[in-house]
Amino acid sequence: EIQKSLLPTNLVPPPGIRISWRYQPCSFVAGDIFNIFPLDEKNWGFYSVDVSGHGLPSAILSVTIFRLLNPTQIEDSVFRNINNGSPTLVPPDRALTDFASKFSFLAEESRFFCMLYGLLQPAERRISWCRMGHPPPVHVRSSGGSRLLEDTGGPPMGMIELPREMFQLETVQF
Repeated sequence: EIQKSLLPTNLVPPPGIRISWRYQPCSFVAGDIFNIFPLDEKNWGFYSVDVSGHGLPSAILSVTIFRLLNPTQIEDSVFRNINNGSPTLVPPDRALTDFASKFSFLAEESRFFCMLYGLLQPAERRISWCRMGHPPPVHVRSSGGSRLLEDTGGPPMGMIELPREMFQLETVQF
């Protein structure tokens, strides 16, 4: 129930966009979370995180990540920076670079997590994303077809110290 309470609720997607997911919990506590949320009037953020292992340690790290990724923060966050009193969006590759730096200690504990963070811009019909160890996203068309959005990706966060060039921004028009 705790993990279920972290799922998005009362989501009103932007015009022309349908957002759906299937949540199927396993029989034990684990470290999987995701979210999709408006960043401003024109941009939506989304992420998916899979913490290695099962049980309470993975679940605790998952909830910690969820709290750090809280999109409702007004001040500087993973998704926005405040410059001269005005918020600016952080591109997914820079957001993951900055976020990964907070978890370098995981390698010492033999723990890691996979993550995909993306930016949906409905008016431009564009999605940009960056991922670390996470499977690539799938674009499901309204016609019923789908395609795997293959990219270069990178290793999971926490396994090794990650150089900035590991975080490659990918963009697709839809």
